[in-house]
Amino acid sequence: MKSIKSTYVNNNILLLHRWVVCLLPFCIVLGPFLADLFAIISSLLFVYITYTSRNWYYYKSRLFLIFNIWCLYLIISSLLSTDPLFSLESSLLHFRYGLFALSLWYIFENDQLAKKYFTISFLILFLFLLMDGYYQYFTGYNIFGSPYNYSSSRLTGLFGDNWVIGNFLSRTLPILFALIVMSFSYSKKTISLMMFMLISTDVLIYLSGERSAFISLILGSIIIIILSNNWKLVRAITLILSSILIIFISVTDNKLKERMIDQTFNQTNFLGDTYIPDHELLFKSAFNMFLDSPIYGVGPKMFRKLCHKERYYFEFESYNSCSTHPHHSYLQLLAETGLLGTLPVIFLFIAISLILIRHFIRKIFDSGPILTDIQICLYTAIIITLWPLNVNMNFFGNWMNVIYFLPIGILFSTYKKGI
Repeated sequence: MKSIKSTYVNNNILLLHRWVVCLLPFCIVLGPFLADLFAIISSLLFVYITYTSRNWYYYKSRLFLIFNIWCLYLIISSLLSTDPLFSLESSLLHFRYGLFALSLWYIFENDQLAKKYFTISFLILFLFLLMDGYYQYFTGYNIFGSPYNYSSSRLTGLFGDNWVIGNFLSRTLPILFALIVMSFSYSKKTISLMMFMLISTDVLIYLSGERSAFISLILGSIIIIILSNNWKLVRAITLILSSILIIFISVTDNKLKERMIDQTFNQTNFLGDTYIPDHELLFKSAFNMFLDSPIYGVGPKMFRKLCHKERYYFEFESYNSCSTHPHHSYLQLLAETGLLGTLPVIFLFIAISLILIRHFIRKIFDSGPILTDIQICLYTAIIITLWPLNVNMNFFGNWMNVIYFLPIGILFSTYKKGI
């Protein structure tokens, strides 16, 4: 265990922490329970390790302190809701994701073997997801017998009945990009591996039939092409090749073309994003909740309980405005946490955007880059999460938050003094 810088902690605990983190990618695919469980175990091991070694450095991160203040506010918002106990189910332990990010920062900074094994683990998982996704598209079933939904042109892959494979791939592709750049030298083998991964993932996200995931993929690709220092040509070439394959697939698969192209043009609104009728009803319901409680919101997790009330309930044809969440992060935050809960997330999005813009300006004037390619990829993953013109899953969902905080923890480790 020479790769871990500690003389105070039992080596078995450090080894356990390493393997919990390295197995985490597989747990994310196996479902929300295991993903959250392993994230919690990683956090608890991190707390034990830092307490035993009296290492309080990681807890002094400014972003971690701000995040905890925000989490405290979420609890207050829950207590002010019409059903505090129900709302607290979502907010009371939300701080655990901050500890999860710190645990990743710690292990990526101190355990080089963990960094290498985590990259290999993520890469193996990605390759397996790609293989299974293509297998399901061509045969009609994944390796466990889950069918491809031909009527809606939606792949599920290894995610059972959940249409989230595109969402997972689009959000984690920049993270895998960063891990490969971090762990492997810039060589022909690495470039070949990267090109294969990028093209295969681009095409499979399109085949998944998830339009919001495909929009996230395009957004992330554009950011990397514009801002990266050494990998822009590789990403540009792979995007062009992927586009050629996607055009060919669209010509040969009419149902997929209808969903991904025809419906997209028909349902694109003036903001440039694609919403289906039930999304618009959900947005209207969430906005009315915000108007009724603009400062504190109705409370985390309360959208699903209040959407049935007459003031918030809308119908159009076979659609209605009730769901577990409004499918838009900022509208969910406005409705459930009010302006006080939403503004910190908006400020975070603006701050990261300004960092990326500053990097771009320095590149234009040849003043030298301020971000590495690794950091650009990780910031890209975060921007995809915070992008305001896209539909999203539940902002407070445990499965999504494990994915949300993955790049944050790794990003912390790329700064010598943290963030």
